[in-house]
Amino acid sequence: MKMLHALISNTRTNAVFAALAFIWFSIVLAIFLTSQNKAHAYYFEGYYVPVFLVSPMKDNQVYTPAGMGVVTSRAGFRIHPVTGRGDFHSGVDLGAHLNDKVYNLLDGLVTKVGWRGNLGVAVEVYHPYPNIRTIMGHLNAYTVKPGMWVRRGQVVGYAGSTGRSTGVHVHYTVIKHDTNEYIEPMQYLLEVPKYVLALKTARARALAGHNFASFKKTKIKPKVDIKTDDDETDEDLPDKTKEAPPPDPNLAQDSKTADSKFVDSKFVDAKTESETKNAPNQSLDRKDTSADLSKELEEN
Repeated sequence: MKMLHALISNTRTNAVFAALAFIWFSIVLAIFLTSQNKAHAYYFEGYYVPVFLVSPMKDNQVYTPAGMGVVTSRAGFRIHPVTGRGDFHSGVDLGAHLNDKVYNLLDGLVTKVGWRGNLGVAVEVYHPYPNIRTIMGHLNAYTVKPGMWVRRGQVVGYAGSTGRSTGVHVHYTVIKHDTNEYIEPMQYLLEVPKYVLALKTARARALAGHNFASFKKTKIKPKVDIKTDDDETDEDLPDKTKEAPPPDPNLAQDSKTADSKFVDSKFVDAKTESETKNAPNQSLDRKDTSADLSKELEEN
């Protein structure tokens, strides 16, 4: 009887050790496979998808560039999930699935596309109004190239996990162009509908024209950036200590300096009744803002 109890006890002990060994092996294997996948994702340079897709976004609706707007990491100082050290996060991370569409939220000009160091594959767009730049990083693929004009709702890429990333998501950075200050992305997203509506006024379009004329002095590299050993971690971003609130969407209507700034502009000052009569096409309620704005900016 004692021998039977000893045998059962030994069997249970062996079973426990076998289970622990199996769990340990599974954990080690999972860590190894995860590290391999991350390594492949980091060095993956993305690919170009020559498609033109536009989602009909409502003017007064708040949207995010990807997914349902689930924030996985906010902008500002944080403990970096990869390095474990305190670090400044230049944008907000939005949860997404692999190859989810990534949208442009405001009309603008594509200025940079391709490898962006820790940001992986990224697309940068300059928006003449309200004179800001937006960057969408960690993409798996991109649909635009530098120098292309993109509309609100246009797909500029697909979500991925390129660069220094712990999983599929979209990194979204907003920068004030004239001062190189960071803008809190979630605050900016709330203001976008106001910018869209403001662009239907002649004064805002004049401001956009002025900003775009200044921006055209900047040289845009026509080629897609590819990964090199020299810029493996270089994100090409401004000083990490500067922050600013989103531009005031009422600036185009309330700014007293706009009258003198745009007196020589071909755009119409919505405040001056005589000018609007002389240029009836510059309506305050224009609905074709995207296509017409692009044409006007090119002519200006």
